[in-house]
Amino acid sequence: MMAEMAFENFATAKGWEVEKASFVDDINKHIDYYVFNPLLTKRRGFDIKKSSSPNEMWIEYTNVNGNDGWLRGQSDCIAFYLDDTDRRFLVVDRDELLDFWESVVDPVVTDDKRQAYLRAYQRDGRKDLIAKVKEDDIKALVTTRTWVI
Repeated sequence: MMAEMAFENFATAKGWEVEKASFVDDINKHIDYYVFNPLLTKRRGFDIKKSSSPNEMWIEYTNVNGNDGWLRGQSDCIAFYLDDTDRRFLVVDRDELLDFWESVVDPVVTDDKRQAYLRAYQRDGRKDLIAKVKEDDIKALVTTRTWVI
């Protein structure tokens, strides 16, 4: 919730129209907020993720129930909240991050968290597929922007 509130406050301070997504959109579409920036022509959906470390960020291809994870949701952008030193968001186009998963992440599943960097990882007793990435991996993507709060 702290990351979502920080995002809402940041977007509002920029003069953007911010609307909290419905519970249904949050669960089914993986959208936390709809944002309209007057400089753009359409409203965009954002899914907000908190990462405690820029060297351990997790991306979700399949959720714990075996359904599409947020990488395969309907948000336009993923905003990673990095509260490491200077409180900032790393924002990336969700489709580009999904392409990153499909082209870079090793699909051979491991159950060892230490081997989860750029490799599909499944937690014991769950149906999820997640992978650990680093801030530099995200920053290398074309659409990535950093928003300092």
